[in-house]
Amino acid sequence: MPRKKPSRSVTLDDVQHHHPAQNEPNVFDMLAVIESQKTAMTVEEVARLFKKSAETIRRMASKRQLPSFRMGGSIRFNPASLGYWLRQRDPLAAKASRALASDVRQGALVN
Repeated sequence: MPRKKPSRSVTLDDVQHHHPAQNEPNVFDMLAVIESQKTAMTVEEVARLFKKSAETIRRMASKRQLPSFRMGGSIRFNPASLGYWLRQRDPLAAKASRALASDVRQGALVN
């Protein structure tokens, strides 16, 4: 039997579907990154993904504007919760999520 390549997390660099002139990545790109994560995300990872400062992400988490939890004093983000939050906030996110799931099943994004 051929061996499957181990899956890896998708990064924003892997999925450049957004227009270069846009200041923010599109929902599809963000969901691709979030849903590929296998471990909790750090403030810095979420800040880079959302193109916000780490301080803004910390503030949003402390105000419960972003789903988060604390681990040893550090703020962490459960990728599943973050993906769910994003899909609830953006009506196009559900469509993007279905397209992403289809691409992942077909092996288009995961090597």
